Amino acid sequence: MSLYVCVWKAFSGCYAECNPDVVRQFRRADTVFLLAFAIVMLNTDLHNKNIKPDRKMKLEDFIRNLRGTVLHVLSQKVIFCCF
Repeated sequence: MSLYVCVWKAFSGCYAECNPDVVRQFRRADTVFLLAFAIVMLNTDLHNKNIKPDRKMKLEDFIRNLRGTVLHVLSQKVIFCCF
């Protein structure tokens, strides 16, 4: 298991323990992990100079990546803040 996965799992566990009311709204137990991963991938996409501007992730791509995980809980405002 990579170091990154260990860090995301540790973060997810701590977040879930500290925010049980928020996590209870999620459909899946690993939603915090998936959202953290999606934000890291979005940040990587944004700052990677090897990705051509026309290939950068767009809001629609980010939303498609989150479909079935947290979209039912997150407001448009929160999604725009992540993006």
